[in-house]
Amino acid sequence: MNALFTRLRNSSYVRNVLTMFTGAALAQVIPIAVSPILTRLYGPEQFGVFAIYLGIITMAAVIATGRYEMAITLPENEDDSFAVFSLAVLIALGGTFTSFVATGIWGPEINGVLGIAPDNPLVYLIPFGILTAALFQIFSYWTIYRVRFKRLAAAKVAWSGGIGSSQLTLALISQKTGLLLGQITGQTIGVVTLFFSTVRGDLALRRKVDRKTLLRIGRIYRKFPIFSLPADFINSMASQLPLILLGFYFSATVAGFYALTLRVLGAPVSLLGVSVLEVFKERASRDFRETGSCREIYLKTFKTLSLLAIGPFSLLFFIAPDLFEVVFGAEWREAGDYARLLIALYFMRFISSPLSYVMYIAEKQQVDLIWQVGLLLVTTASIVIGGMMGEPKVSIALFSASYSAMYLIYLGLSYKFSVRS
Repeated sequence: MNALFTRLRNSSYVRNVLTMFTGAALAQVIPIAVSPILTRLYGPEQFGVFAIYLGIITMAAVIATGRYEMAITLPENEDDSFAVFSLAVLIALGGTFTSFVATGIWGPEINGVLGIAPDNPLVYLIPFGILTAALFQIFSYWTIYRVRFKRLAAAKVAWSGGIGSSQLTLALISQKTGLLLGQITGQTIGVVTLFFSTVRGDLALRRKVDRKTLLRIGRIYRKFPIFSLPADFINSMASQLPLILLGFYFSATVAGFYALTLRVLGAPVSLLGVSVLEVFKERASRDFRETGSCREIYLKTFKTLSLLAIGPFSLLFFIAPDLFEVVFGAEWREAGDYARLLIALYFMRFISSPLSYVMYIAEKQQVDLIWQVGLLLVTTASIVIGGMMGEPKVSIALFSASYSAMYLIYLGLSYKFSVRS
């Protein structure tokens, strides 16, 4: 037993997982801690409007980088890695400019499509949200490439703390704008933290990046914008469209209940699943590159996540409605009913999300794209069916069941591709 603990303590993989786990834990404690206060400062309708805008930002941020940031860890030399980094930043700046033009011209029309009052000024904040979200993703991958997990963990805490404190403070100024303004403020803090802790020290590498290099790198990793971008955008749509459709078919209040449910259930997923993902990326990429297989670390990660998930998710299934009422206030009890319906989905997501990176390592983006299209079709259909029936809980139950089934298929595919064919 002592020998086992010694091996674990001396394992760089375990140390990196624990570092990211600690940072993610602190980052998740903050939104969980402030949520009972936020739900008493902002109502379900305000949460719903905020969540709809955030859903648009989340989907657009996927497009904004061309998904080139996911290739930062793949090159064998730092010059090429920084070239990928630079290409992703340039594309993000171009995407942000496009969003500025779009919201400036069609802001009221965008609000109308989303079921929000046409004169709501929050639509003009969308480009700022896209830019900060995209840059944080790019900077995070560069930090992973540099194996600076402590700095990434600290940045995640800064991101989360900035969002929570800003949303609380801004509630005293305007309940209509506080949630989204606070979100963007926190994202900006996270970006600035990563820039000064990691990126700034490597800017000298930009001298070796020119137009010819960017074009070469763009061609080498062209599968990411060709296959990964549409696949990930479709996946993002599958996650965000239910929220938007719930607001469209029912009301912003229903969307608000659903949004709080996502906030609470997303906590355990982010707490450990995302932490493992950050380290799994680096280890699995290296193993696959050097040996042609990452199945050993794949199975180790699968078993660990499965054991960690069973207890907490089972308990939450039984206590969710009462828990939501006590913690967030009586008007939020219905969100607890939504949470119970989504337990299976988040259990599967907790396990599947880190392991999904195998698709990128094995360069099976075309397979991933086909799966994402299927996911979008079945999950959207489930929400629409419930919407046509006028039953939000039917929509959510069908959505959860179909999404969980698709995750089972994805686990089988990622396991198959963990060994180079």
